[in-house]
Amino acid sequence: MRWILFVLAVLASLALAFFIFSSRGGLKEIEIVDNCGSALGRQIHTIADSDECSGRCGSACVASDLMMQSFEFNMSDVGCNTCRCMCR
Repeated sequence: MRWILFVLAVLASLALAFFIFSSRGGLKEIEIVDNCGSALGRQIHTIADSDECSGRCGSACVASDLMMQSFEFNMSDVGCNTCRCMCR
């Protein structure tokens, strides 16, 4: 009987450890919104290039108590640019 309880306790501990470490190891995706619009016939962007996206991603990840893993910037000829951050 004690042996069965010991095995069940070990299995429960392993399951709990797996749950804790697997949830901490995942990536979190954050999308930074580019507020864009037209002014004097030109398209104006709050995130105009990859350097601005990288800086904003670093700040967003730190604000979530995470570290920036990578980012993806896509420039749009029509509409707003996209900036996606991957944080760990």
